[in-house]
Amino acid sequence: MEKTTTDTLTVTIDGRTSAVAAGTTILTAARQMGITIPTLCNYRGLEPLGSCRVCIVEIDSPRGPRQVASCSYPVENGMTVRTDTPAIQDTRRTILELLLAQAPESARLAEFAAALGVTSTSFAKAKSGSCILCGLCVKTCNELMGRGAIGIFGRGAQREIRPAYGELSDQCQVCGACSVVCPTGAIDLTRVASRSVKQHLTAYNQFLEARPNIDMAHPQAVPRVPSIDRDNCVHFTTGECGLCSEVCQAGAIDYDQQETTVEFDVGAVLLTPGFKAFDPTRRIEFGSAYDKNVITNLQFERLLSAAGPTKGQVKRPSDLATPKHIAFIQCVGSRDATCANDYCSSVCCMAATKEAIIAKQHEPATAVTIYYMDMRAYGKDFDRYLNRAQEMGISYVRCRPSSVEEANDTKNLTITYIDDANRSVTQEHDLV
Repeated sequence: MEKTTTDTLTVTIDGRTSAVAAGTTILTAARQMGITIPTLCNYRGLEPLGSCRVCIVEIDSPRGPRQVASCSYPVENGMTVRTDTPAIQDTRRTILELLLAQAPESARLAEFAAALGVTSTSFAKAKSGSCILCGLCVKTCNELMGRGAIGIFGRGAQREIRPAYGELSDQCQVCGACSVVCPTGAIDLTRVASRSVKQHLTAYNQFLEARPNIDMAHPQAVPRVPSIDRDNCVHFTTGECGLCSEVCQAGAIDYDQQETTVEFDVGAVLLTPGFKAFDPTRRIEFGSAYDKNVITNLQFERLLSAAGPTKGQVKRPSDLATPKHIAFIQCVGSRDATCANDYCSSVCCMAATKEAIIAKQHEPATAVTIYYMDMRAYGKDFDRYLNRAQEMGISYVRCRPSSVEEANDTKNLTITYIDDANRSVTQEHDLV
C-alpha cells in the first residue's frame, strides 16, 4: 500500500484498513478504528512506557511474525497488525501470570486479568505487595506534575517505589495523580506525603464524596457544562499538569477564560430566590461538625437519590453499613432566637416525613424516629401523609433533644432528651 500524503500512513489491524497520521502508535491507531487492545500502563496524554507489555500485538516482518508493544511502537506505512492470535494470547497470558505473581495483593490487577481469562498464576508469588514496578506513577509525578516526590530505588528483587530515603516527602502536593494512573492500586499517599491527605469534597453530592476538579455543578446543571475548580486544580495552583487540555478531543479547555458580564434584552424576568440552608455546625451539641454519621436533610436526600454517592441505597457515611435505626432532629437552627432564626422553616416537618417514608420503602426493617417540637403538617392532604408514615411504623417523639454523642467503637449515636414526664431519656441510633 502507498502513502496517501507525506503525513498519512495506512495500516491494517485485524483485517481493517485505515489511514492514520505519521507517528501514531499501533495502540492509538487501533483505538481510532474502534479496536480494543488491553493495556495497563497507557493513558491518553502521557508518553507511552510499554512496561506492562499487556498491549503486545503481532506484526509482519521480513523474518516472520514479530511481537511488539503496541503502545510505544509507531505505525509503519502498509503495516499489518494482528491483536489476538493464538501466539499473542499465549504471550499475554504468561505476562498476566507474571504480573499476578509480582502483585498478589492487587484486587485491581486480579480483576483486569480475570476479564482476559487469567484467574491464577503458575509462578511463585511474591510474599506481599501490589506494585508491578511499571514506573507510571514516577513518570507522572516527575514529568507531568514536576514534583519528583517518588522514584524507583534498589536493584533486582529489592526494587521499590518510594520517596527519597524512605521518608515522607515535602515535595508531594497530594494531588493524587500517581494514585489515579497506578494500574494496581498500590499507591498509598499517606506513606508518601508529609502533608495530610484531604479529599476534594464538593456540593455536587452535598460534600459526601470526593469529586474531580473538573465537574458539573450538580447532576441537573443547566447549562450542562463542566467547570474547573481553580482553587484546587494543579495547573492553576502550580502551573504544571495541563493534561486535560491535551486530551480534550473537543478542544474545550481554555485556561485563560475570564468571567464576563453579558446583558440580555428580555420581555420578562422570573425570580427564583430559593433558600439558604442553615449551617448545623453552629449547634455543636448535635455533632454535625465532627461525627460522620450526623448528616443534614439535603445530604440524606442525596443518599436517597439514584444519582447520589450510594446509588440510592440507605448507607451511613462512616462505614457504608445499612443503618438499623435512623433519627431525624427537627428545628435545628429554626425557631431558635440564639441563631437569629425565630421563625418556622415551614418545610422541614413534611420533608423529614417524606425522607423517612422513602427510607422505610428502601429498608423496611430500619426503624425511624422523628424528634419534633410541633408538627406543622399544613397543606392539602398533609395530615393523611403523616398518618401514612405512622402506619408504616415511623415514630414521632415530641421533645427538644439536648445532645448527640458518638460511641468511639461502633460510631453509633446517642440522643438525649427530656420526655413528657420530665425524665431524661437516651436513645441509640446508627444515623442522625
